[in-house]
Amino acid sequence: MVKSAFRPSDDSCTFPYFVPGNAMLAVNLQRTSEMIQNKNQDLSSRLLNLSKQIQEDIYLRGTTKDANGKKIFAYEVDGLDKFLIMDDANIPNLMSLPYLGFLDKNDEIYVNTRKAILDKTQNPYFFEGKDG
Repeated sequence: MVKSAFRPSDDSCTFPYFVPGNAMLAVNLQRTSEMIQNKNQDLSSRLLNLSKQIQEDIYLRGTTKDANGKKIFAYEVDGLDKFLIMDDANIPNLMSLPYLGFLDKNDEIYVNTRKAILDKTQNPYFFEGKDG
């Protein structure tokens, strides 16, 4: 994955690997690879390879377990088993992964992630009610 210093909200990252941003990067690298495939095969192949590496790393190092023991995507990770479970209202965020084209909305890890970040007992930044 690629390190990030800031979130889309301009808040500083808690951990250097911002999972939704890496997912968006992986998708855009793949799309760019497809666009230039006929004009520059070498660069296209390198971009596609980088996209695949980032995707694999997200599934390898960008996931954790929720309170129920189900595999979910973390919002941020440090690459050394520390993670942050939350989501941000800005895109890219974990809820937007299908919208970004990173995965299908029925992906098991995504479904688990969505449940966790919409659960006020698991996501400390989840608000609801008339003031939320």
